[in-house]
Amino acid sequence: MGVSRPAVRLALALMALLGLALLATQAVPVRPVATMAPSSVPVQLDDIQLRMATHQAHRHALVFFYTEWCDDCRDLEDHFNDAAVGLSDFAESILVGRLDGEYFPSIARKYSPEGFPSLALIPREDPTAVAFYEGPNDVHAILDFVRQHTGLNALPPLPRPRFLQPLTGYQMLEHAARGEQHVVALLYAPWCYHSTRMLSVMERVAALFATEPTVLLIRVDLDESPYLREEIGTVAPPSLVLFPRGAPADALPLEFGASRDLENIVDFINRQTGTQRHHYGGFLPEVGRLPELDRLAADFAMAQCPGASVTAGARAASDILRQTAQHMADGQFTSAEVAPYLAVMQGALHEPGFIGRELRRLERLVHSRSITQEQADRMHLRANVLRAFVHDCGQRPEPEPVADGWAAVRSHDEDLP
Repeated sequence: MGVSRPAVRLALALMALLGLALLATQAVPVRPVATMAPSSVPVQLDDIQLRMATHQAHRHALVFFYTEWCDDCRDLEDHFNDAAVGLSDFAESILVGRLDGEYFPSIARKYSPEGFPSLALIPREDPTAVAFYEGPNDVHAILDFVRQHTGLNALPPLPRPRFLQPLTGYQMLEHAARGEQHVVALLYAPWCYHSTRMLSVMERVAALFATEPTVLLIRVDLDESPYLREEIGTVAPPSLVLFPRGAPADALPLEFGASRDLENIVDFINRQTGTQRHHYGGFLPEVGRLPELDRLAADFAMAQCPGASVTAGARAASDILRQTAQHMADGQFTSAEVAPYLAVMQGALHEPGFIGRELRRLERLVHSRSITQEQADRMHLRANVLRAFVHDCGQRPEPEPVADGWAAVRSHDEDLP
């Protein structure tokens, strides 16, 4: 298989950049110092940052304590994020942050004594006089709570866009018969309590799959489409059904029968449609990565470990970067597959602490709601590649994907090159 001259030139240019990067490598990577700059979005906090916040007399702090396994946390989180956007005009007066209690249990016990979720307001005048939010999951109520304790009169943001399309039963069957998309439908009734809760869950699911062109997520009011009971069999609200793309027109839909939580529903859609979405947003951790390149990333990470010889580490990293570029020049991988790995290696060689800072930057952006769904997808793919370089310097890292979510990265922050 021949290799185009542009590909060879690109690989050689990348190798040349490596030489400049090695000249800039002068110190062993260290954990970057936490910063507490004002932000218009929830800041992902750790224990050190929270302690810093409670000693900043010029700002209040509104902190959301959660865990990844807590369903009630997800119910409150959307409203908390909306409140954070509403408070963005008061960033000089209040810090709005979130802290994963599973990774910082001692802090969580102090600010979340009755479990998760917990929303605490720490006043700047007296950090010990913590006020806990006990109202409903509603952005207006949260902002009223903040107003009562701080005097800050914030307004809620504009309503979020809706991703779960309302269709009639006939429209649903028509889309399914075309066979152009997988059709995922929530069949609900407005008077049904469980339907109301399921609508909230499915709205989040629809947002996760909004950029998937092969999947259409809809909701159908059974009271307005009673004939569906004859068309697809007896259904009781709420029911979640999936019409596979390309299935025979008279085929009955697949019915979701597991626990009605976000993770199970996303997993069901992934298995039936071939998508690779993560229930916390973005993609599953292996998407955008290749095992061979992950192995090189692991070797590169070990070469950058603190305590190793800087010269030897730089030389090893140089060899690994050249191998990676050579894979592209040989046509083994495409430039699109290799380029993200090369970019991380070059960034890590140029800037100590680059990987940790870049992961935190991407995390802030994907939580900011200031970017499009397509941009968020690209950032999640970049974060997946960055996680291939997250490691424990005490042992050789495995080439398999790192654990799901941003929290796994934060828990190894001190080891990031």
